Amino acid sequence: LDQSYEISQYINDMASSGKPAEFSSGEYIIGTPMTLHARKLLSSKYGTKGVGLTLRGAGAGETVFKDVSGGVSPTILIGADPAFGIGNRNYLTKLSGFSLVKCDTGGNPLPVQTLSGSAIELRPIVAAGEVVHTTKITDVFVDGFSYGLSIDDCTLVELNNVWFCEFSQAIRLGYNVDIVKIQNCMFGSEQFGSTYRNSAVGIQTGWNAGFNTPGASNCISISNTWFMKIGLAFLANDTNDRNVVFDSSYFEDCRQY
Repeated sequence: LDQSYEISQYINDMASSGKPAEFSSGEYIIGTPMTLHARKLLSSKYGTKGVGLTLRGAGAGETVFKDVSGGVSPTILIGADPAFGIGNRNYLTKLSGFSLVKCDTGGNPLPVQTLSGSAIELRPIVAAGEVVHTTKITDVFVDGFSYGLSIDDCTLVELNNVWFCEFSQAIRLGYNVDIVKIQNCMFGSEQFGSTYRNSAVGIQTGWNAGFNTPGASNCISISNTWFMKIGLAFLANDTNDRNVVFDSSYFEDCRQY
């Protein structure tokens, strides 16, 4: 049972009314990629800038979104879409309190070391410049996706208490990603036992979202974060990446830091 249409319609309707989209405990089936965007506008003196999309679950162990689509398209795509009266900015999006798990068509989590798809993408939807700013992701568990979070042309993205469990690349940074704060997060799992994920990369720059030439990720701060049994914590693919700082973070059984 694909509930994607109802879920996305509810979230977008709440965004239009300026209210949070709140989900109670339970499992929700996503069979089709969802596009979400702000529909509430800032003060008219600032033009058609979107603000305030909020998706809030009951907690990572309570509200579980199961992606059964089998595809590689993002499960959740967030940007600024002019088709809905929003100009080239989408501000102050908040995602919190849920699990996002890649599953087979029967709704069962993919077996260990089996990966597919892209979980969440913050990027332009139609054309370059339609970007997301000041996004906060809190208390979220992401598992079974090749790519957990992909960010392109965004400023001020903050992650707090986010766990990327099994992945190929947990976070991909594309063009002009500025001021990303990753704190109190976890990459990998001690539940991997002795089977380390040596090909997995925690954070990687150089992602091409198809709108701009990748590069120039600036001011990436990783603090109080745990990297566990993966191949590489951070991979910078562009000489213009600047000011990547690790502070009080922990690398346990990583192949390369």
